[in-house]
Amino acid sequence: MANHRVPQACRLDDALLPSRPMSRFARCKPGHRRRPTPRESRPPLWGWLLWLLAVVLPGAASCQGPSKAPLRVLAAQSLIDAFTAVKTAYQQTHPGVQLELTTASSGQLRAQIEGGAPADVFASASQHHMNLLAKKTLVVPGTRQDFAGNRMVLIVPQQSKLTAPQELTSAAVTHIAIGDWSHVPAGRYAREVLISQGLFEPLQAKLRQCQNVRQVLTYVAAGEVEAGFVYQTDATREQDRVKVVWTAPATTHTAIRLPIAVVTASQRQGDAQRFVAFVSSPAGQAILGEHGFVVPPPPARGSSPAGAESSVPITP
Repeated sequence: MANHRVPQACRLDDALLPSRPMSRFARCKPGHRRRPTPRESRPPLWGWLLWLLAVVLPGAASCQGPSKAPLRVLAAQSLIDAFTAVKTAYQQTHPGVQLELTTASSGQLRAQIEGGAPADVFASASQHHMNLLAKKTLVVPGTRQDFAGNRMVLIVPQQSKLTAPQELTSAAVTHIAIGDWSHVPAGRYAREVLISQGLFEPLQAKLRQCQNVRQVLTYVAAGEVEAGFVYQTDATREQDRVKVVWTAPATTHTAIRLPIAVVTASQRQGDAQRFVAFVSSPAGQAILGEHGFVVPPPPARGSSPAGAESSVPITP
């Protein structure tokens, strides 16, 4: 009987498992290995554990929810200093909230909200832009409130000899900075003041419209214009380079009442409402008062002074 050489793998298996019938093993041929048994085909225990962790851990992480986006507050440019301080104070008492402050003219911010830009809170320098959003239900009605007031002042460079608005008609005055009244509330108020004083038409050719009230302040401080109209709160920023020569009486313009509200599209309306409440709280009002705002805001007095809205049309 011829002796056939059996591969080592087969001789080893036969030696280890002599009681198992050969039918349970693949037929061994020279130069080939047998098929693994079902038991041997199973992945090792640690492989199952790794698979289980790969499936379970991501699911557990998703249960915690994604990290919260910052609470986005859109505020008028004139509020930048006060709201920066409010932001610091709020985050100290609400450590789990990351607050993102964006400032620009109220009209520009309104346009961003109308365009669907992410926003949770809107603080305007005038009722006009808040009213436009309210008509489109882009702010939550029950959250709207007036939180501060302001005053309009005439500023000139420190070395200027101008003392009153009537002197702006002088030939020596060639440029007067004013906010663009189509979207800058300070420009709208300043325009009302000039109309009430009978100065808008005589000075219209001298008016240099600016993108926001801070730009007006910059032009006056740099001496690029002879005078400008800004909020009282802005004038205090450049006291070494500009001076206030006249404060507009409250009867010369619409009452300056700053509204704040939660944006309807906000995904964090609870946090947004808590921030709005903080701004109107004693702590928030104290910060605003320190920055020169009128707190509480002055009483509403209806619409603009007589003739202010009808003499020169305003583009919203």
